[in-house]
Amino acid sequence: CAPHVSFLVAERSGRTLGCAALARFDGYGEVKSMFTDPAARGRGIGTALMTALEAEARAQGLAVMRLETGDTLYAAHRLYARHGFVICGPFG
Repeated sequence: CAPHVSFLVAERSGRTLGCAALARFDGYGEVKSMFTDPAARGRGIGTALMTALEAEARAQGLAVMRLETGDTLYAAHRLYARHGFVICGPFG
């Protein structure tokens, strides 16, 4: 928890299904700590979280979002690509 971080939680019937954070930096937002409960995968939780993160970034006036992810997280790569992310070099 920090003043420059927005933390979002996806819940259904009182059960946490996923979470994500958006860290605000000078000129961009960075997606941090995005997780979906393995038992809830394939149910649109990641898409809902990404949509909420995008809305939060717009509300904060952030025109650019960035993220780092592991090389072998293929499902995550597909999710991020569907939301317009492209591979880039190091940042920050």
